[in-house]
Amino acid sequence: MTRDQAPFQPSPRRAPSVRVAFQTLWRTLRHAYDNLGTLLIASLLWYLGALLILPIGIVTAALYRVTRPMSEERAASWRSFFDYWRADLRWGTELTAVLIFGFTLLQVNAGFYAAAAWEPLRWLATVSLGLMLVWAGVALYAFPLALRQQQQRLTTTLRNAFVMAMANAPGTLLSLILLGLLVGVLLLLPPLFVFVPGVIALWGQENARLLLVTSGFLPPDEIADRGLLRQEQQAAADDPAARRARRHDPSRRL
Repeated sequence: MTRDQAPFQPSPRRAPSVRVAFQTLWRTLRHAYDNLGTLLIASLLWYLGALLILPIGIVTAALYRVTRPMSEERAASWRSFFDYWRADLRWGTELTAVLIFGFTLLQVNAGFYAAAAWEPLRWLATVSLGLMLVWAGVALYAFPLALRQQQQRLTTTLRNAFVMAMANAPGTLLSLILLGLLVGVLLLLPPLFVFVPGVIALWGQENARLLLVTSGFLPPDEIADRGLLRQEQQAAADDPAARRARRHDPSRRL
């Protein structure tokens, strides 16, 4: 930002979450292909960390740090996987533990109520499954949003992820479905299953970032969002009020 540019002021608006879900699919495939080697090494490092029983939160946060510049069309390096382990130890471990605990608790509840003999109790299994979808949306956005916070506080991260998931519920559901289909395809192709952790992390970064940009909470990037900027400029040019203002602008008559 130059000296003549005013600081960015958020202008909240409803994001086109369904369209963003399809854009996330396209951008994830394109940026994964552009960074194939980096994504492969980062995914293998994640597997290695999990096998060594390192705190899963550290390697997960590291994977999201590697994929963040990919979503911004910046240079990404697998070497950054090791740069923030000490800083990410506490919050990454806490966030991962809470997310796993939430999934486990909801799954146990769903199984318990589904096996109940009383019909009304079996209905609660559906409620638990619905809450599991909400929790999956929270998990999708949690790490990308945490890395954009000045301080990675657990309660702030969970609140922001929950608000994003619920405010964009149709797009979040579609995004989870598309991600599940993509992961299923990767798992069915043996050489490609190694990319699954990196693809999930990249998908979360892409989805969260696009929602922040299209909802007015993050300024569009001149490189990563050049298509969006062109659309906004075209929409502004086609706006009837803007055309009338230009028609009556005295400076255009000089």
